[in-house]
Amino acid sequence: MTLITDPASLKRRWQEREVDPKTHFGFYLGSKRSKRLLKTYRDAAKVAGLYDRWFDFIAPKPGEHYLLDTRVQPPRLIPTTLIG
Repeated sequence: MTLITDPASLKRRWQEREVDPKTHFGFYLGSKRSKRLLKTYRDAAKVAGLYDRWFDFIAPKPGEHYLLDTRVQPPRLIPTTLIG
């Protein structure tokens, strides 16, 4: 199961969970990786690229794979066989 979320939500959640707690007096004291990921989440095309790479990775794996698209209400369940 892969959760599909809009980039703005990913950015906000990462900011609140990983960046804000490690920012003190205006200085970020966390990892560079975390800041790079936040920058990626700001760019919808880069987020789409991450999902594309993930789909390419799971495609040859055995079993059933589904996407849960939370960008629509109610969330929609999509079999990955329909992706492509």
